Amino acid sequence: MTDLPAPEFVICLLLFHSVVVQCALKGHLKPLGSHQPADGDILQIPSLTASDFYSKFVKHNQPVILRGLLNSSKPLDLWNDDYLHTKFGDEVVNVDFTKYENRLSSGDDLQLHEFLETYEASSDMYLITTLPKSMQKEFPLPQCLNSALFKNRLQDFVLWFSSGGTNSLLHYDTVENLYCQLFGSKHWFMVDPWIAKKHIIEDHPEGQYTSVNVSMVDMEKYPGLRNMPWWSARSYPGDCIYVPLNWWHQVHSEKSRNMAVNIWWAPLFHDTFSYQLRCEDESKSIYLSSLNFTHGEWIRWSLSIFLQQNGGKADYQLLHESIVSEHTGENLIRNEDFQLLDSNSDGFLDLKELSMSPAELVHEAVQFVGIGAMNINGLSKAKLASESNSRSMYQHLEKEL
Repeated sequence: MTDLPAPEFVICLLLFHSVVVQCALKGHLKPLGSHQPADGDILQIPSLTASDFYSKFVKHNQPVILRGLLNSSKPLDLWNDDYLHTKFGDEVVNVDFTKYENRLSSGDDLQLHEFLETYEASSDMYLITTLPKSMQKEFPLPQCLNSALFKNRLQDFVLWFSSGGTNSLLHYDTVENLYCQLFGSKHWFMVDPWIAKKHIIEDHPEGQYTSVNVSMVDMEKYPGLRNMPWWSARSYPGDCIYVPLNWWHQVHSEKSRNMAVNIWWAPLFHDTFSYQLRCEDESKSIYLSSLNFTHGEWIRWSLSIFLQQNGGKADYQLLHESIVSEHTGENLIRNEDFQLLDSNSDGFLDLKELSMSPAELVHEAVQFVGIGAMNINGLSKAKLASESNSRSMYQHLEKEL
């Protein structure tokens, strides 16, 4: 019988292999972005009008940082912990107990004063919640969004609050995003969607993210990241950064009191439908509390993408099987819902019918599903978890046999 190598030799060999891999693969087991310098910094400009914002950046899917956009606003001037505790302490908020993003965690509900009393001493508390209505009364709509073009497509206002040191997953959003920093700072790793297609393994298409560990990137497992071009940005108090639809990004916050509010709105497809979109600036300043969410516009956009992927129209069966809840896998379009959208009763939903349907009816047709909680690829967390369990069981049986 052949002698086996001594355990010490095996350990040395493994260590040698690890050192060689780390030397050969730049950025291996290091934070995301260590593989090579950024191609450049995201453009920084002062405030601009809604029409210029749309025509110069949103229309062309180009990110931009609007420096000092919220300077002299109430949140920037007033929202210290004492003020928040006194004025909004009874508001119920959602808190995660991990600062490294976990899409499988739904968080817990706490009153804001409970969070404020413990978050600085905690190493893992991260408040991520829809901005309470009472706080919306003090948050002005940024001037660059002050047009019906944006206001009629609003989806959510989200408050992000921690003692710092947070990390998001590397992901992209299927909504447009204006992210406004109030306190602390954040570093942004950003990748153009066309470049991302060539380099990033989207191993979680149900949630539009990759499971790569952004603190210790495994360049062997994710070889596409080894030479991936990227862009850098930093957001400071008063800044708002536009994160366009489908741009991949990963966000890290510095270790200090960190607060931001982002505004999500449904994407605009001016080339898809038969009407002209106009962006007119509104002169009167308003606060977020006076605005409403129109979730049907995001549903309309998502369904339009699905229809375009299927030749411009789809029948009930295809829609029923493909449009599901991201969380449960529930089929969201039933036959009676399909009839609401199929206005000419020809058995198909096409882009023109979809464009003509009122936003509220489009939302009703998918069971009034929440923003971002609908998938058009038939995938869901529940389905993938079930498939993963089945694979594990099959592999276990193979070993047993």
